[in-house]
Amino acid sequence: MIVLGSGGHTAEMIRILNYLSFENYSPRIYVYADTDLTSIEKVKYLEKNNIDYKIIKIRRSREVRQSNYASVCNTICATLESVPHLWRECPELLLCNGPGTCVPLCLSYLRYFSKMSNRTIIASSIPWSLLGENMQGYIPIEMKIRLTSIERNLESYSVEDEVKFPSLKWTKNSLIIVEACLDKTWEILNSGHWQFVPVEYRYCYTLCTVLKAVLLELRYSSDSRKQFTKNTILLKNIIRQIDKGILLGAPLPNVVTDLLPKLASKLNVYIAKSSELDLEELTTDCKNSYNSILPGFTEIVQYVVPSMELFYKEIFMPKVPALMKDCIEHWKALKRWKDARYLLSVAGNRTVPVEIGSRYTDENWSQQLVSFSEFLQKYVLTECDQVGYLAQHQLFEQIPELKDDFTIPEYCNFTDGDNVEQPDVNAWFGPSGTVSPLHFDPKNNFLCQVFGYKRVILYHPNDSSNLYPYDTKLLDNTAQVDPLNPDFEKWPNFSKAEGFMVYLKPGEILYIPPKWWHH
Repeated sequence: MIVLGSGGHTAEMIRILNYLSFENYSPRIYVYADTDLTSIEKVKYLEKNNIDYKIIKIRRSREVRQSNYASVCNTICATLESVPHLWRECPELLLCNGPGTCVPLCLSYLRYFSKMSNRTIIASSIPWSLLGENMQGYIPIEMKIRLTSIERNLESYSVEDEVKFPSLKWTKNSLIIVEACLDKTWEILNSGHWQFVPVEYRYCYTLCTVLKAVLLELRYSSDSRKQFTKNTILLKNIIRQIDKGILLGAPLPNVVTDLLPKLASKLNVYIAKSSELDLEELTTDCKNSYNSILPGFTEIVQYVVPSMELFYKEIFMPKVPALMKDCIEHWKALKRWKDARYLLSVAGNRTVPVEIGSRYTDENWSQQLVSFSEFLQKYVLTECDQVGYLAQHQLFEQIPELKDDFTIPEYCNFTDGDNVEQPDVNAWFGPSGTVSPLHFDPKNNFLCQVFGYKRVILYHPNDSSNLYPYDTKLLDNTAQVDPLNPDFEKWPNFSKAEGFMVYLKPGEILYIPPKWWHH
């Protein structure tokens, strides 16, 4: 069963259907709204040589620009009309690319109550009209002048009924313009401190990323000399540009926030494969060295799966660091993320930010954008003179496939104020010898260890003056003292600080209260 929208939605659906082998999908049932005056003729033209199809008309549940309140009556009537058709036809597959009137909703109810066996596929496209609005409202004028005509041409191409591509010459020229805008925006984004970059240029980088990805795909589609190797290289280039857009751009207003991650994930499916290298599970030989607390440090309190009530009363409210065992033993990540081949298949082609250097306070510390495959093979699987660390990165927003491997602990539901906030979920991934200097964070932290072993040293906020924070604004939450090798002549008051220590193992959670220093 194919649900037709109207205008651009129908044109896009016709384009999708042109790629289908009709002999594998028979009979085909088209559903359209009674106020749609154009879709039916397009269907008849598409099916002009076929007889194994039928057309069903139902009431439109909501008119264009009609308010939700005013559409209640229409929706009820449309639902009552749709259910008998769906019950009688009992489609195995529902294909739609828009609201689909009320058909998907009705089918969901029928599936639930009558145990119907069917699938629903929603083809989601790039929202060109919303991108155009963002271009006019949020993009710097010098970029808008160059990009507007490209966006409008791509929008008009996307709603044409026939499957045809812009000329190769136009595509190449447009790519040159978009890449010039990307280069200029890149320079602005990398000038000065990141937090002071005007958000308009981050919007611009995101928009240019979408345009470049589409133009690269069109350039390949216009080339009749397609080869598998060439196709793979092209897809990797598109994914790399999308990742740079995710990392450096900003979600566009009024557009789905995960537009770029969805594009990258869909494209990655076509080239994701297990590594051809003979890779085994990631291993560590440090297990036996993580047993005893070093002299001068106090062991923190430990719990085994504390109840929510106990955690709130004894840990969260008093703001006491605590080691919580056996709380995430159900995570798939504990097993999957030890498999290098699994990580490469999911994330190998993706571009990630890697810190080069053992500490971010070192003079030779830097950051690079590299593929996850390069990071894993160069810095994790083999010994390297430099330390590479994927640190405090929102990896799971960039690669949402990895979200399926874990769940957010229920303890994160507690907040200090009345405002309920979604937790920030970051990833830290690096080889042995990686060090995060002594610092504090303003939020509650739940450090969940998935693989390897981590030694954590903590100090109470009351000891802040004894830890000698940096005077600079960028590092005022970082101590100058190395707690494992302190220079008491340089930092005499450090001897007054009381240190706590814990060894974190796979499957354990360390709760770090706000402003507690940790190393």
